[in-house]
Amino acid sequence: MAPIDPNGASEWFVLGAFVVPIHEDAFVQQWLTEALHRLRSRQRTEIHFAKLDDERKETVCHYLESLNFRWFVSVSHKPNMRGYRNTRTEVVRSKNYFYNWMARILLEKVTQYCQKDALTRYRGKPQHKLRIEFSNRGGMFYPHTRDYLAKLWI
Repeated sequence: MAPIDPNGASEWFVLGAFVVPIHEDAFVQQWLTEALHRLRSRQRTEIHFAKLDDERKETVCHYLESLNFRWFVSVSHKPNMRGYRNTRTEVVRSKNYFYNWMARILLEKVTQYCQKDALTRYRGKPQHKLRIEFSNRGGMFYPHTRDYLAKLWI
């Protein structure tokens, strides 16, 4: 389906994350390398679904489902947001306020899962931490995202 705006992108905004247990963290780069190998891609260093055809998306998904991590997503149908204003976020000078809000929703899901998982896996011992890494995409200013999340934490 074509976007509503003549120069617009997809009508959907999707932000995803995956959670890897710390003892599997060392394998993440190997998983990426293997996924790229299965795509027969020698030049790519990352996987962005918007740039893959349907066959390659399916290839990656089949591989990823075999790995030991959990997926989380936050999804917004952008036309639903037309005309909506959040005056509290307008005072923050950031062109990425919508991204930051969607990241917040995503991280709320992730942290709830991690808390529940820690209670089960580690019998509620509170010493475990969550490390968050964002992919470095063009057009983003991540210090604003970090500041936004820090304000929420406080």
